[in-house]
Amino acid sequence: MLGKVLKYDLKSMGKSLFPLYAGLLGLALVLKFIGFIADNVSAFSFIYSIMFLFFIILVVGGLFYTFFVAIMRYYKNLYSDEGYLTHTLPVSAGSLLFSKVLSSLIYIILSAAISFISIIIVLGFNDVFNVLKEGLEFFSLCSGMSVGTITLLAIFLLLLSYICYVLMVYTGISLGNMHSKNKITFSVVYTVAIYYVTQILGVLMLGIIFLINPDIMSQLDQAIPDKKYFMWVMGAGIGLNIALVLVCYFICYNRLKHLNLS
Repeated sequence: MLGKVLKYDLKSMGKSLFPLYAGLLGLALVLKFIGFIADNVSAFSFIYSIMFLFFIILVVGGLFYTFFVAIMRYYKNLYSDEGYLTHTLPVSAGSLLFSKVLSSLIYIILSAAISFISIIIVLGFNDVFNVLKEGLEFFSLCSGMSVGTITLLAIFLLLLSYICYVLMVYTGISLGNMHSKNKITFSVVYTVAIYYVTQILGVLMLGIIFLINPDIMSQLDQAIPDKKYFMWVMGAGIGLNIALVLVCYFICYNRLKHLNLS
């Protein structure tokens, strides 16, 4: 049954996101063509600059829009009037929640891939590759890992952070809907509160790390920090994010399992 729910979630989110992908790729091709003309006709340089700015806004905005679509899908399908129908289906709370998280993750990966391809179309493969290579080589030097390993770790960290943020908002929505009135307002309040609590936990965690390893403070002024301290901070960050994911997932699951929409 999970497969059917996931298929439905992917199809529903796709209706909102596929037009964005088509528009982004289309704009990239048009921008590439205008850039070619601008190299030969200076009058087109201004047009290229304006369109390039719009392209950057669309790339960044597209990622935020994907996040927004995932949040709205969770709310509408589980806590709005649509939720009455959803919860009559013979599907467990765990399957419903997992489908929402997985479909959101799939589309943020797809959105990032489309954005990356669009940027390559506009700027060229070599320019984009060189920037990424320099960044990965720097972190490879800091961590002592190979470029391939640090690339995989970077992708893992980005996806983990995204899941963490998605689940934080899901948790805010889940807690906000415990109230009989002003559910959306309470959802926003809970989400903001959860965000600030996680920031405070992050600061406290760094404080504990500094107490355990005072030498880390001296590394903050270094262009290339010591590998050991770099791994300490990164490992603590991963641990905190995993803990937050588990806590938020448990809260969302528990609320869905005992949900009463009446």
